[in-house]
Amino acid sequence: MPKDSKLPTSRRICPCRACKFNPSAGLQTERTIWNHLQTQNKHEPKHASATGHHTARGDEHATGYMQAPPAVAATSVGVPPQVVLESEHEEGSHQDHLRDTWEEHLDDGRLYLDVPAVERDNGGFSDDEPGLDSDLGDNNNMAVESFSQDCSSIGLNLALDITQENLSYRLSRSPSPSFSDPHVQNTVHNTPPASRPSSPANSDISLELDVEEDPLYASAEDIFDSLCMDEGLEDIGDAPTYGSPAAFSEDPILRSAYIRAFIAATVHGATNDLVRHILDSTYETISSLSRRGGFDVPGLDKMARTLRTVERRLGVDADQYLVFYFVCNICWFRHHPSELYALSGPACSQDGCLGTLYKTKIMANGKRKRIPTKIMPTTPTLPTLQRILSRPGKVEEFSKWREEGDASGQTPPAEREDWPGWANPQFRMYDMTDGWGWRAIQAGLQRRRGGKWGIEDVDVHELHQRFVALPIGLVLMFNIDWFQGTKRGNHSVGAIYITICNNPRSKRFLAEETILNCVIPGPDEPSLEQLNFVLEPFVNDMRQLYYGVNFHIPDEPEPQPAHGYLYINASDLPASRKTSGLRGHTSKWFMCPLCHQPFHSLIHPDCYDSEKFRLREDWRYIKYAFLSRHANEYDHQEIRERRGVIWSALNILPDWLPSRDSPTDFMHAAYLGETKHVIQDILVGGGMFIKRRRGNKPLDKLECFLADIWWPSTIGRLPNNLATGGAGKADQWRNFTTVLVVALYSSWNVNGEIPDEDAPQFSQSTKAGEAHARVEALLHERRCTHAAYNVNSTPEEFDDIPKVAMDRNYRRHFNVVMEWCAAIRIWSSQSISVEEASRAHDCHARACQTWAQMNCHLTPYFHLLMHLTSSYLLRLGPIYSWWAYPYERNNGLLGRFKHNGHGGGELEATLMRGWTKMTLIHDLILHLEALGPNKTEEDEAAITALKKYLKGDRKTSSTRGTLLTMIATMAADQSDALVQLPRYKKKVNLRTLGLYALVFTHLRSLWEPTTYLIPDTSMAPLADCDMALQLPTAARAVDMLRPFVVDEDVPEMPWNIRAVDLGLGVWHYGRLGAQIVVDVNAFSGHFALGSVMHCEMRLWVTMSLCHSTQEPDGLENDY
Repeated sequence: MPKDSKLPTSRRICPCRACKFNPSAGLQTERTIWNHLQTQNKHEPKHASATGHHTARGDEHATGYMQAPPAVAATSVGVPPQVVLESEHEEGSHQDHLRDTWEEHLDDGRLYLDVPAVERDNGGFSDDEPGLDSDLGDNNNMAVESFSQDCSSIGLNLALDITQENLSYRLSRSPSPSFSDPHVQNTVHNTPPASRPSSPANSDISLELDVEEDPLYASAEDIFDSLCMDEGLEDIGDAPTYGSPAAFSEDPILRSAYIRAFIAATVHGATNDLVRHILDSTYETISSLSRRGGFDVPGLDKMARTLRTVERRLGVDADQYLVFYFVCNICWFRHHPSELYALSGPACSQDGCLGTLYKTKIMANGKRKRIPTKIMPTTPTLPTLQRILSRPGKVEEFSKWREEGDASGQTPPAEREDWPGWANPQFRMYDMTDGWGWRAIQAGLQRRRGGKWGIEDVDVHELHQRFVALPIGLVLMFNIDWFQGTKRGNHSVGAIYITICNNPRSKRFLAEETILNCVIPGPDEPSLEQLNFVLEPFVNDMRQLYYGVNFHIPDEPEPQPAHGYLYINASDLPASRKTSGLRGHTSKWFMCPLCHQPFHSLIHPDCYDSEKFRLREDWRYIKYAFLSRHANEYDHQEIRERRGVIWSALNILPDWLPSRDSPTDFMHAAYLGETKHVIQDILVGGGMFIKRRRGNKPLDKLECFLADIWWPSTIGRLPNNLATGGAGKADQWRNFTTVLVVALYSSWNVNGEIPDEDAPQFSQSTKAGEAHARVEALLHERRCTHAAYNVNSTPEEFDDIPKVAMDRNYRRHFNVVMEWCAAIRIWSSQSISVEEASRAHDCHARACQTWAQMNCHLTPYFHLLMHLTSSYLLRLGPIYSWWAYPYERNNGLLGRFKHNGHGGGELEATLMRGWTKMTLIHDLILHLEALGPNKTEEDEAAITALKKYLKGDRKTSSTRGTLLTMIATMAADQSDALVQLPRYKKKVNLRTLGLYALVFTHLRSLWEPTTYLIPDTSMAPLADCDMALQLPTAARAVDMLRPFVVDEDVPEMPWNIRAVDLGLGVWHYGRLGAQIVVDVNAFSGHFALGSVMHCEMRLWVTMSLCHSTQEPDGLENDY
């Protein structure tokens, strides 16, 4: 462009290919746009793609819209007639179905839901319903870009016109979700660096985790300061988000200098100026050596000289992957950062919203700076997936789950009935890939108008393709949860995590393999309407990823299509219901989203009898969710109350069903829910530990037994007050279930038996008696409600309700607790067979039905777990594959720092930077190690230095704040070794310990097939001796132990019938057998050791803490 030409200073979205595919590019000046287009034209490919060149609708100004080169041209698809849900459709079968639901019990004179303003023709859906893909005849909005008939390279890529489908609701009545982000990516070919602010490095050192002293901290005004400028970047175009970082094309000496400068800033608190000085000094030193030695260092003249450029070239610039949206402080309507200075005023643009988007600050120079009131940091999913797929060997690792018959190719989705577990009850599931749902996922579906419920998923191109049979078919799950972000006060911070289920289970939940998609700003949790705006970027990415996005794959000359499918929402119950738009678990009629059991049915055994469940239809939720999206306030509330659902942003995703894909999390349900309730409310609160005659105090015996248990050092003891009111963590409640049966025996037994008698009555004047009376009053109300809705209830039954009280028989409670503990332990196994899952279900059902018959107080979790086996476990595999334990750990990692009252999203931005920076450092190490024989001494030194700080140096991590504290904790307990041996300073002489003969005999027997082992004292048969040199070393880790002793004198215990399921063993107290040698790999896990009295005989009881499988199969998979 001529130097004297002047372009307007106004800003708009740049139409070049690079900015179009970059979610954080934002608005650009006309001069920048001109430069981008010139650069793009210069590098434009000279050849057209196999299917011809075209531009997407709405992108007529784009000069190089790229699409993946398809293997074959698209074929025409027949267009079946549109299926319309007419109003007469419900008069038949559907209205009959409605009469069976709870609406018939309402006495407001309106038997059926009347939504005349919404429910019109087409089942209440207009022809331009946002979120639905176009009709089968609307071929101008959807095209098949690539579908290879070659089974070795099959790829499905359905490209939607996102600008047409993701409609905006900026002028809508209510804050309905908007899918209008102009920065949605259609591919990830070559994502240029984002215009993000630099990470300030503060040289001040704090002895506490103070966010202001953290190198990752930036204030709200600093975050948005660099929208109009990029400071410190000499080569903004040298930071691709795929492949090896740019530094790997430079000389190893320069790369080592970059890493040292980065460590100085990240770990040791070097400021930007100090880093610049370090790099300048390094440059001068290398230049001087080069001149004196007569050698050249390639790329020295372009050496990075600032921290920001160093981070870009190393690929560790967290801001490159982050987008800091700003949202309304009332309705949470989301705005891209590039809109901050384009807005006409601070008021929210949503109709009827009185919120504020930003505050204005007048600077000393008279300029006005806009500071957002609430910042929402996000990590766009597609660039992050590109970074993960660029890791060496990662694509191959995603396919390790494949077995015979799972090769990529044209394969139809597996039918549910064909799953081998139905025919073979011993079929064992080890991971999510073993459940029937994994191979049943279908590719190519589109959510359309039509079908019985007005909405349906249609395989519009009749591909009939199994999703996981695609070359890169990623199955994803997400978790959303809130945690207390500060030690003091009330600041609730939310987080959205994404997990790639194709990863091996040993790596799946590692921090570096987890995508932190969004940190939701506090201090309060958003409502569902507000949360929909938060979920929009994530849902848009998931929808686009399902149809296919082209990614750069290592060792592939052309970008390859990858697909993603959102499998489940692995969140706790409140978060799961909120994000899915379903009613809460305390709802009167929608306590359970899977069946029609109402809340007041918790008092009846039928609530826990799966054969009597009347299941709900998930598509009914989808229908009324779409209807509620545009309903007026009255109809919106009617749909919520009478249909149990409102609109959620997730509902636009193909094949997403609210209740099916929102499984009940086992950790919260079984441990934090049921276990805590059974111990504290049913047993302790129900008076089962009230003092008996002659000074018999069961509660004291319980606490004494728990205090005397020997626990492994890695487990930890139970808190003293856990049974009587302590909050407890999930792991503590889990350990309590392991020892509960033996603890009850120790507390209640009389002469070795559980007495068949009732516990003493409460004293009504005590607090415990008053609390029990309140529980009985609550149950009385539920029984009355249940009887009122039961058409078979008699007047006599109503009269008997006040007489009903909790059964407090010791033996019956012991037996039912034993059944329940067996169910929990079987379900929580790392691997489980179909028969074991069914046995756990039956045990749980018997326990809950018996408790209901005993008139005990039960919570919704007891019913919800009745659906665990049939609806979730057999479909998703063992609960270890999808429970919330890892996400709760992640929340703990994010919450471990001091907060000084920085609101508006500053705290959340710091957390997002820290997490992203940690994963980028991990990627840098992987790229360095992948150099193989090309590694230099400088690279080895860099790897050693980076790993040192990833492990967490105690001194530096205590002074540098979020990042090192986070990565030190994340790096803990991530070793792949089954057994970690202690480090001994010197060798041990086995002879002096008297162990030589035992170990020698064991090793000679072990190595007999390959080696004839002789003792070191053997005599040579001849005078001549030979000495062998350079023999291979043989090593074996063994342990010396003395086994427990059991014989016919050990009495039978009350739990013998469930001893195997409970993992209990009984042994002579204080007696051990002779020493034996055991291979350490033969150990299956830890156990806790306690002692009990049986009549006058003291016994040892071992309580297994091993959760790999059930006890009979404990050693089956350890070799």
